[in-house]
Amino acid sequence: NSIRKVDLTFIDLAGSERQHKSQITDSMRKESISINTNLLCLGNVINALYTQKKFIPFRSSTLTRILRPYFENSFIFFIGCISSSESDKGESIYTLEYANRAGNIRTKILNNNSDNNDDSEYKNYNNEHNNGNINHNMKTELLRLRDENAMLRREIHQLRALLQRNKIFSKQSSFQIENQENKNKEN
Repeated sequence: NSIRKVDLTFIDLAGSERQHKSQITDSMRKESISINTNLLCLGNVINALYTQKKFIPFRSSTLTRILRPYFENSFIFFIGCISSSESDKGESIYTLEYANRAGNIRTKILNNNSDNNDDSEYKNYNNEHNNGNINHNMKTELLRLRDENAMLRREIHQLRALLQRNKIFSKQSSFQIENQENKNKEN
């Protein structure tokens, strides 16, 4: 008489951002570079797990740090969206290869079964897992806040530069208006 304890987690990774295909602004370009960098790092992790390398580069990006627990003690099922359009052929093939590698990752699965009478092993595992998740969630939030802080600092810097340019433009405009008014008075 045993109980199996499992968690089911869905993660939507979206897709790569092809800059030459999509017409994006400069601010969107920075975001797409970040997305592509994170997806590249995830691809490196998937390749390392697929080829069973000793070193797995989980620390290479925020995304791979967040997803690390899902690569441990987990079955991984990967769904890829592809297009039948000839113009998307390259991306579709890459997606299929990516999904194939991810789907063939084999991780060590712990037995999460426990007897009804003695649930202590599962409770210990679950407590460690939850404490790890809390700690992991705090680290993830810290990384997210650091990224957000850096982005806001850049934005503040850009806005200050814009404000300074506007002040200079305003002074120049005021000076030109004064000169024009003085010329009009003289005539």
